[in-house]
Formats: sequence, C-alpha cells, structure tokens
Amino acid sequence: AAPEVQIAAFECLVQIATEYYDFLMPYMNNLGLLTLETIKSAPEKVAIPAMEFWSTICDEELYLMDLVQSGQPAGGRVSLNLIQQALPHLVPLLTVTLTKRQSEDDDDTWSLAMAAGTCLALVAQVVGDGCVDLVLQFVNGNFTNQDWKYREAAVLAYGSIMEGPTSEKMRPMVEQSLSHLVMALQDPSVAVRDTIAWTLGRIAQFHPTIVPVKQLMPLLCEKLRDVPRVSANICWNVQVLAEAQNSVPYPDTTPLSEFFTAIAMALLEVVARPDADERQLRMAGYNALSVLVSKAGNDCLGHMQALTTEMLKHLQESYKSMDRECELQGYICGVLTSLVSRLRDQIAPLADKIMEEALKVISAYQQVRGGAQVLHEEALLLVVALANAAGSGFDRFMPHFAPHLTVGLQNYE
Repeated sequence: AAPEVQIAAFECLVQIATEYYDFLMPYMNNLGLLTLETIKSAPEKVAIPAMEFWSTICDEELYLMDLVQSGQPAGGRVSLNLIQQALPHLVPLLTVTLTKRQSEDDDDTWSLAMAAGTCLALVAQVVGDGCVDLVLQFVNGNFTNQDWKYREAAVLAYGSIMEGPTSEKMRPMVEQSLSHLVMALQDPSVAVRDTIAWTLGRIAQFHPTIVPVKQLMPLLCEKLRDVPRVSANICWNVQVLAEAQNSVPYPDTTPLSEFFTAIAMALLEVVARPDADERQLRMAGYNALSVLVSKAGNDCLGHMQALTTEMLKHLQESYKSMDRECELQGYICGVLTSLVSRLRDQIAPLADKIMEEALKVISAYQQVRGGAQVLHEEALLLVVALANAAGSGFDRFMPHFAPHLTVGLQNYE
C-alpha cells in the first residue's frame, strides 16, 4: 500500500488499542510481528505510528495498574500483560531505534528515535525491574562506541528507564556508572553531553538516595558553563537535587548546605550569560535558584540577604527586556518570593524596596497590556509572601497596594 494508506492504517490500530485493549490478545501475534517489522524496516513516517501502537498499549496497562493501586473499581478489566510478554523482542528493537537520530542538532521535530525513547520510558513504567537487564546490555555495549549516535542512544536508554524500576534494582548500576557518566560530560559531542545531563537529572529525580551529592555538585557547577542546551539541563539537575534533599520544611541543614554559595554564584553567572535567551536557559537558571533557596537548610539563611539585594538589582535592570507577559520579571519575582518566604522577619530592612519593585512590575505589566486592568501573577505572589513575612507591618503598604488588590478582586474568575 502507499505510505499514506499505511500511516492511516497504523493510526487506526492506535485508536483500536485505546478503545478495545481488552480484546487485543487473540490478534497480538500478528499485530506484534507487523508493528515490530514496520518499526525495523519501514520509512520513518510509517514506522512512527507503528511505534505509537506500543506506546498506547503501555498507556492502557499503566492506567489499569493505577486503578488497582488506588483501589478504584476497574469494571472487571484486567491487564493482559502484553508489554511483559513482548519484552524480549520490543526492548532490543527500541534501543537500536534510538540510534537512528539524524543530527546532533536539538531539533524538536518528532522523529522515530524520539518516539522510541518515549516508548522505552513507558515500558519501564509498566514492567519496572523486568526491563533493566535487557536495556543494560545495550547500554554497556555502546557507552564507549566510536559513533556519537550509539553513545547518545546508550545514555538515552539508561535515562529512559529511571522511572519504574526500584532503587534496590538500580542502586548497583547507578553507583557503578555514575563516575563514568560524570566523566562523559566532557564528551566532544554536544548531543551526548546534553543527554548525560538529562540522565543525571532523571537519576536524581527518581533515585535521589543513590546520588552522591558531595561528589557531584562541584562538577555540576563547572558544567553550568557549557553551551545553553547542556547548561539548561544542568540547571534542572540542581533543581531536582535541591527538591530531593529534605523531607521536612526548613531543616537545620542539608547535604547541599556547604555548596549553597557556590551554586548560587554559578546560577547568577548563568542568568547573566549573553546567550541565556537560548534554550530557555535564563528561565532554567532562575527556577533552579528559586528552588535552591526554598529547599535550603536554615544554616544558609545568612547568605540570603545578599542574594535578595542581588535579585532586586536584577529586577531593576530587567526592564530593558520587556515582553507582553513580563516573563523575565516573573522569573526574578519567583526567586524573591522564595527569599522572602525563607527570611521572614529578617526581610524587614529590604521590605520597602521589595514592595516598590513588585508594584513596578504590576504597573509595567499593565502598561505592556495597553493599560488593561490586570495583575502580574508572580508579582502578586511576591506581595503575598511579603505580607506573610511582615505581618501587621504590611499595613503601611496598603494605600499603595489597595488599588491593585481591588483590580484583582474585580477580575476574579
């Protein structure tokens, strides 16, 4: 059949897998062979919907698993365990397909390699520990391959299976591989470095107890100077590690405490980079800084006054770059909100300046919106944090803030 017809046929199969999953078992021998062979040998535009068939089966089995785990009635439906049965054939095909990336450029165009990565991540969520050994065969065989495509595919496969398997299963592999991953952040291929940074973030996100923070953090600070697409993923690493460090609000100390100043300084360098507009790097830097502050130990509070003053400078200088959403001002307000929430009554010496700058953002936002009576959400959240910190001392700001509060109340939806 013509490719257009094949594409339409596989899209129909995807819809059938969604609507009639419960009835697929008698047809899976034929459908499995057909879709796997298509992924292996058909043109990419035909292979992608064939891959989507397997991702859809994963989605259905995850949905049924969620129903069971949450104690909700499944209406007599049960998982057919199709992914578990297909593992020996499906996983090797997915990992090989990851190598079909065409270019090191970070192209957002949906490709077969991207579809394979998505499917592999779903497979890992469905079968958990069951896929780890199969994937590691591919990872170990290609991590040092001369061809960047195979190195990148190996790291991508590794990162893709972090959600699903248990930390008990992953711990030996992660502990053994972490030093190699960190060393590979020097890889000449930007695609490999980018994917390693993403994989390290996935490890921190799903297996935080395994990550040796003290060994990793200095290296991450250094790699924040890499090209924007790598640096943005490193910022995300910092954010994930900060989020994972404490199980109680405002602990006395955390494993990141000794690095707080170094990380904050490195992130301030990131947001000031001339290329920080690329890959949303500036946003990633401010977001990481905000989470670093909000999750820091109380032993870091002494550094936060100076950081607040620095953020106020950033806000004052930010009006050179204005857009219709005042995004940059929003990112900076987000960091200031975290700082005010942590410093509480210690913020008093800077309270007037913070309120003045928050009102400036609100006014600037209304101006770029053509004078519309609107409120800038992040600036409003900053005012809320300041009100909580200042208590009755906030009364002196009400004559200036009341008109904006009225606008908010009148436009409430």
